[in-house]
Amino acid sequence: MNYDDEKIEDYIMNRLSDEERDAFQFALMRDAGLRKQVESMRTLKYMARAKKKENAALFFFYQNAGFGQPPY
Repeated sequence: MNYDDEKIEDYIMNRLSDEERDAFQFALMRDAGLRKQVESMRTLKYMARAKKKENAALFFFYQNAGFGQPPY
């Protein structure tokens, strides 16, 4: 079975039904390419969350240090 990015994201974000999750995990056991896609998407999501937190911290710093808006 071919999985698109939306289905992979639903799996990562735990938005699949029990039956869908079981079928997806079975496919993961059998398909090295799918495992690689899932790990790549997990990494991208982790990096996006880290960047979002970094931007929030930078914004907070600039606001409280009296610099106004951060330069990004």
